[in-house]
Amino acid sequence: MRRRKRGFNPLDWQGAIADSKPGPVVGSESTVDDGDVAWFEWCNPTYNQNGPSCVGQGWANWCELMVRRYIDPKAFKGGWQIEGEAIWKKAREMYYGGDMSGGLALNEGFLAAKELGIFPESAQSMRVSNDWNTIRQALKLTPLVQGHHVHYGWDQPSTENGCIDHAPIPTDSDGYHCTLRVAALNQGITKFYSLLNSWGPSWGWRGIGVMTDGEDAEGIMRGGLLTANGFSMSEFTGWKKYLKKGI
Repeated sequence: MRRRKRGFNPLDWQGAIADSKPGPVVGSESTVDDGDVAWFEWCNPTYNQNGPSCVGQGWANWCELMVRRYIDPKAFKGGWQIEGEAIWKKAREMYYGGDMSGGLALNEGFLAAKELGIFPESAQSMRVSNDWNTIRQALKLTPLVQGHHVHYGWDQPSTENGCIDHAPIPTDSDGYHCTLRVAALNQGITKFYSLLNSWGPSWGWRGIGVMTDGEDAEGIMRGGLLTANGFSMSEFTGWKKYLKKGI
């Protein structure tokens, strides 16, 4: 079970800013750098991830946000979601002989979603460089599926602002995790990224976490930012077959 701090106090916070102020409040009080798009309006976290299916959930969340923004903001009934676990299972069949005991590389999840027909045949995956200006530009059009090193602090992000309680030095034993990058934010001179997780809406700030670009740079997996392109939204209909009731 994930442990959570009670009675959050910014003075005790081991988060992104080393002073007495809390981190950025995700939502209406956040500042978005230079008018870039933050995807909070389309984030509706319903997953409570089961097992090592995070890459499948990350691509499912990517699809949901794109559908809500570009096709229909009310495309999903309350609590309904695209079945990310189906993506994970398909990829484990395709690349691991049906062994369901592990996770996936990011592109394996994309190719499995394509095999299922969630993505159209013309879809391609594109890797995005992990630098501030490139990500800001990419986030104007699309959220980004990311692989990240997970340390102890991921278990107890602030419920007030989503800030992940950073451990000083990530360790190799902590493992890796897939989430969806949804915003590039500023608070003063400090730059932040926000991510949509798949651990349910009670994690962080309504399912969203925040970390500085410096902390992110320490934890991001090599080449760990992907998006999908090469198809029109009118072709993007296969996801409808994989709707399920969430939590």
